[in-house]
Amino acid sequence: MDIKTILDEIDANVGIRRSHVCLDNEDTAFKYFVGIANHLLMPEGKKYDAEPLREAITTMIRWTYMIPESDLSFTKGIVLRGHTGCGKTFLMRTFAYFLKLDEQQYHSNGHCLDLRLKIVNARRISGEYQDANAGGIGVILKYSAAPFLCIDDIGAEATYSNSFGNQLNVIDEIIDRRLESALLTFGTTNLGTFVKDKNTGAGYDSRTVSRIGALFNIVPINNEKDYRLARALQHKGCESHT
Repeated sequence: MDIKTILDEIDANVGIRRSHVCLDNEDTAFKYFVGIANHLLMPEGKKYDAEPLREAITTMIRWTYMIPESDLSFTKGIVLRGHTGCGKTFLMRTFAYFLKLDEQQYHSNGHCLDLRLKIVNARRISGEYQDANAGGIGVILKYSAAPFLCIDDIGAEATYSNSFGNQLNVIDEIIDRRLESALLTFGTTNLGTFVKDKNTGAGYDSRTVSRIGALFNIVPINNEKDYRLARALQHKGCESHT
């Protein structure tokens, strides 16, 4: 069965039936992962360059199938850490589909749930908190209780968000609550370190850094390429020829 057929079935039948793919080894799993990425890039007419990201992808595959040789905690989620434009968010989007391929489930507190990632940008969460009509504590409770949340671009949000006079670091609060509830959490970040920088103020205090370590397996993206910049330059080049 080709990747497009698999994805079409997933989109049409979530919660009804699943396409079962036998991923008997890491090489097979890697090929499926790349196949999904290529399908997602198809509208842009591009092919996914997975080789610079092989180590990170392999780690995600080992986490998915709980391969015991890997140095991972299977009760923690994954946060991808790397420079801006290195492909972290796209990698996580691909991973979200990959988890659906082989009926991946997660057992927690006596419940068995299909592993489906909800990917939300950290700045969007902070913005929702500050919304005059629908913001406040309800936003924190919503994201604190989501079964499988991926917080995209951790550290890009404002240090403090304001709602009805209450100021707090929204992402910090959500991380704290999710850790207390033992909820599986994923993320991406371009912070070189999570520790607060005394000059810029970016990052988190030692208490939050400790919680981040308890909540995530931190997976570095060592890809030097900046896909975002490459796309911008390609677009500019196309414009110059029109």
